[in-house]
This record gives sequence, C-alpha cells and structure tokens, in this order.
Amino acid sequence: KLTKQVEILNGLRGGPSAKQILLAVDRVMRNDVWFTQWSFIRAGQITQVQPATVQQGYFIIIPQEASTPTQQAWKLETHMEISGQALDHSSISELISNLIRQPEIADVKVINTSLRSYTSSQIVEFKLVVIINNQFKDEHV
Repeated sequence: KLTKQVEILNGLRGGPSAKQILLAVDRVMRNDVWFTQWSFIRAGQITQVQPATVQQGYFIIIPQEASTPTQQAWKLETHMEISGQALDHSSISELISNLIRQPEIADVKVINTSLRSYTSSQIVEFKLVVIINNQFKDEHV
C-alpha cells in the first residue's frame, strides 16, 4: 500500500519542472501579448479506467481490491490558467500555435476572448488553459 502511495506522489511530482515550463513559455513570448494573471495547478482525481478507450493525461493505476469490480486510476491534471491582453487576435493565435509546439505543453484551450476599447485603441483580453505534458522528461535543464 505504501509503495502505491509513493507511486502516486511521484506521479504528482512528474512532468516538467516549474523552470522548464517557464522556459517553454519564455521561448514563445511575444511583445504584443502580456499576462495579467497566471496560476499553476497540479491536481488529480480518481477516475474509472475503461478498457479500449483513448486516455489523455497521465494515469497511475490503483490496484483492485476484492470489493471493487472496476479498475480505478489517479488522473493527473497539470495545467496553467493564464489571463492576459494582446494587441489583436492574431497575436494570441500565434502565441497558442507556438505554445502547442513546445514539448512541455500537451494542449492549449481558449476559454474566452473579448475586445476592450480605450480612447484611442482596442486590445483583446483573453483567458487560456495550458495543459502540461506530464510525460515530458528532460534531464538537461
């Protein structure tokens, strides 16, 4: 039982380090996009493992107990929530495209965008969820 708990803990610590994530974002940052809020969430949840399905994310299988007929896994959901502003939608689009190309990043989802008008210009406010690649391993950083 202790060994399984250690595996779960190691899984929660797995994936790219904070330094690697910051370097990945730094590689693609643009002058016409800026962040106003950034949060990093490394969490997990118990989920049922269904045979013959495509699974996304990083799973740690929890051993079956005699009373449990279905197999369970601890699904790690590491992601960043980023709010910010940009000069236009194409700047956000290019940032997202470049983020997705980074090996530390599994996916980027746009939650919302909206135009905000000021006296002489407009900016685009946005909120993104950046899914971290928990399978990423790099010993060079």
